[in-house]
Amino acid sequence: MQNPPFAWILIGVGVCVVLLSGFADSLGLGRHPGFGRFQTIGVVIGALVILAGLYLWFKETMSR
Repeated sequence: MQNPPFAWILIGVGVCVVLLSGFADSLGLGRHPGFGRFQTIGVVIGALVILAGLYLWFKETMSR
């Protein structure tokens, strides 16, 4: 991969998705009180995006 900032962008987007999903009720975005199905899906997807970004970053740093 010739573009290491792309990995950091993925990590940043993933962190934002996890935080928004996790704090949706506190931010007034949740429909129902408590941790719902969509919040769980958002946290899982955000975590997967973070892992993908970390994988790309680690792969780039190890190939140098």
